[in-house]
Amino acid sequence: MKTNTSIVSAVVALLGSHPSAIALGQDTSAAVLALVAASTLSTIPAATPEQKFATVIILVVGSTVMTSLLFLLLGRYRLGDLIRFLPYPVVGGFLLSLAQLHEMEKEDPETASTFHHLIVHLLAERVVHLIKAVDALLR
Repeated sequence: MKTNTSIVSAVVALLGSHPSAIALGQDTSAAVLALVAASTLSTIPAATPEQKFATVIILVVGSTVMTSLLFLLLGRYRLGDLIRFLPYPVVGGFLLSLAQLHEMEKEDPETASTFHHLIVHLLAERVVHLIKAVDALLR
């Protein structure tokens, strides 16, 4: 966590436009990545442990790079106001559903997997909506 915080702080200090910005790494994203990794691995049950490990590493690195690029582009073109498209109750509800999903996985993994796929689908729809909004603003 210390390395993560150091990297995030250095990037914000070097590339940020606000001189007093504070940036910290958050461990809540680990829960989301763990659920995504578990869901992805459930689709390749016959893979070897090495293949599964490589898949998870590529998934985590790929999602980190894509998220970083998205936020760098939003910052570069000063589109921070787009975050208003994701209201706080929506984000809070999403995180609460992840916690409930984690508890559900202990009791009924099949139902939890179905709900997880639904949540990922809904989140993907929001991302597509955000990309269209960014595209419309840049035109």
